[in-house]
Amino acid sequence: DKFAVRVLTALCAQCEYYVKVVSNGIECLRELSANVQLPVSERFNLIMCDVMMQEMDGKEVLMEIRKRYGDEMAVIMISSNDHVQMVESCIRAGADSYLMKPLRISDFSNIWQFVMQQSCRK
Repeated sequence: DKFAVRVLTALCAQCEYYVKVVSNGIECLRELSANVQLPVSERFNLIMCDVMMQEMDGKEVLMEIRKRYGDEMAVIMISSNDHVQMVESCIRAGADSYLMKPLRISDFSNIWQFVMQQSCRK
Protein backbone atom coordinates (compact mmCIF):
# COMPACT_ATOMS: atom_id res chain seq x y z
CA ASP A 1 0.00 0.00 0.00
CA LYS A 2 1.14 3.53 -0.76
CA PHE A 3 1.24 4.69 2.86
CA ALA A 4 3.51 1.82 3.92
CA VAL A 5 5.80 2.56 0.97
CA ARG A 6 6.07 6.22 1.99
CA VAL A 7 6.85 5.27 5.60
CA LEU A 8 9.45 2.72 4.55
CA THR A 9 11.06 5.10 2.07
CA ALA A 10 11.24 7.83 4.72
CA LEU A 11 12.82 5.43 7.22
CA CYS A 12 15.42 4.40 4.67
CA ALA A 13 16.14 8.01 3.74
CA GLN A 14 16.74 8.88 7.40
CA CYS A 15 19.38 6.16 7.45
CA GLU A 16 20.80 7.40 4.12
CA TYR A 17 20.02 4.16 2.28
CA TYR A 18 19.36 4.03 -1.45
CA VAL A 19 15.76 2.95 -2.10
CA LYS A 20 14.20 1.54 -5.25
CA VAL A 21 10.41 1.18 -5.08
CA VAL A 22 8.48 -1.11 -7.40
CA SER A 23 4.73 -1.67 -7.56
CA ASN A 24 4.43 -5.43 -8.00
CA GLY A 25 6.27 -8.74 -7.88
CA ILE A 26 6.96 -8.97 -11.60
CA GLU A 27 8.53 -5.51 -11.59
CA CYS A 28 10.61 -6.52 -8.55
CA LEU A 29 12.04 -9.56 -10.33
CA ARG A 30 12.77 -7.47 -13.44
CA GLU A 31 14.68 -4.89 -11.34
CA LEU A 32 16.63 -7.66 -9.60
CA SER A 33 17.62 -9.16 -12.97
CA ALA A 34 19.10 -5.83 -14.02
CA ASN A 35 20.64 -5.20 -10.60
CA VAL A 36 22.68 -8.42 -10.45
CA GLN A 37 24.54 -7.27 -13.57
CA LEU A 38 26.03 -4.37 -11.59
CA PRO A 39 29.29 -4.54 -9.63
CA VAL A 40 28.79 -6.26 -6.25
CA SER A 41 29.25 -2.99 -4.34
CA GLU A 42 26.27 -1.47 -6.17
CA ARG A 43 23.83 -4.37 -5.82
CA PHE A 44 20.81 -4.47 -3.54
CA ASN A 45 21.55 -5.84 -0.06
CA LEU A 46 17.98 -6.02 1.12
CA ILE A 47 14.57 -6.64 -0.40
CA MET A 48 11.53 -5.61 1.62
CA CYS A 49 8.52 -7.34 0.13
CA ASP A 50 4.86 -6.98 1.03
CA VAL A 51 3.09 -10.31 1.36
CA MET A 52 -0.02 -9.01 -0.42
CA MET A 53 0.72 -7.72 -3.92
CA GLN A 54 -0.99 -7.72 -7.28
CA GLU A 55 0.11 -9.93 -10.17
CA MET A 56 2.35 -12.11 -7.98
CA ASP A 57 2.06 -12.36 -4.20
CA GLY A 58 5.02 -11.70 -1.94
CA LYS A 59 5.62 -15.32 -1.05
CA GLU A 60 5.86 -16.22 -4.76
CA VAL A 61 8.35 -13.37 -5.25
CA LEU A 62 10.35 -14.58 -2.24
CA MET A 63 10.52 -18.14 -3.57
CA GLU A 64 11.58 -16.90 -7.01
CA ILE A 65 14.30 -14.69 -5.48
CA ARG A 66 15.66 -17.67 -3.52
CA LYS A 67 15.50 -19.89 -6.61
CA ARG A 68 17.37 -17.39 -8.81
CA TYR A 69 19.78 -15.79 -6.36
CA GLY A 70 19.97 -18.04 -3.31
CA ASP A 71 20.95 -16.09 -0.20
CA GLU A 72 22.74 -13.35 -2.14
CA MET A 73 20.42 -10.71 -0.65
CA ALA A 74 18.30 -10.54 2.48
CA VAL A 75 14.53 -10.61 2.10
CA ILE A 76 12.20 -9.22 4.75
CA MET A 77 8.50 -9.79 4.33
CA ILE A 78 6.05 -7.09 5.45
CA SER A 79 2.38 -7.64 6.23
CA SER A 80 -0.54 -6.73 8.43
CA ASN A 81 -1.30 -10.47 8.55
CA ASP A 82 -0.06 -11.65 11.93
CA HIS A 83 -1.30 -15.23 11.63
CA VAL A 84 1.42 -17.58 12.84
CA GLN A 85 0.93 -19.79 9.78
CA MET A 86 1.69 -16.93 7.39
CA VAL A 87 4.81 -15.88 9.30
CA GLU A 88 6.08 -19.48 9.49
CA SER A 89 5.30 -20.07 5.83
CA CYS A 90 7.37 -17.06 4.75
CA ILE A 91 10.28 -17.98 7.02
CA ARG A 92 10.25 -21.57 5.70
CA ALA A 93 10.20 -20.20 2.13
CA GLY A 94 13.42 -18.29 2.83
CA ALA A 95 12.50 -14.93 4.38
CA ASP A 96 15.17 -13.56 6.68
CA SER A 97 12.54 -11.87 8.81
CA TYR A 98 8.92 -10.73 8.90
CA LEU A 99 7.77 -7.24 9.92
CA MET A 100 4.25 -6.36 10.96
CA LYS A 101 2.45 -3.22 9.81
CA PRO A 102 2.34 -0.55 10.99
CA LEU A 103 6.11 -0.28 10.73
CA ARG A 104 8.00 1.24 13.64
CA ILE A 105 11.43 2.83 13.46
CA SER A 106 12.75 0.53 16.19
CA ASP A 107 11.63 -2.60 14.29
CA PHE A 108 13.23 -1.38 11.11
CA SER A 109 16.49 -0.47 12.82
CA ASN A 110 16.76 -3.84 14.61
CA ILE A 111 15.96 -5.82 11.48
CA TRP A 112 18.46 -3.83 9.41
CA GLN A 113 21.22 -4.50 11.95
CA PHE A 114 20.38 -8.21 11.93
CA VAL A 115 20.41 -8.38 8.14
CA MET A 116 23.74 -6.57 7.89
CA GLN A 117 25.30 -8.94 10.44
CA GLN A 118 24.02 -11.91 8.44
CA SER A 119 25.38 -10.55 5.16
CA CYS A 120 28.81 -9.95 6.71
CA ARG A 121 28.95 -13.63 7.64
CA LYS A 122 28.37 -14.76 4.04
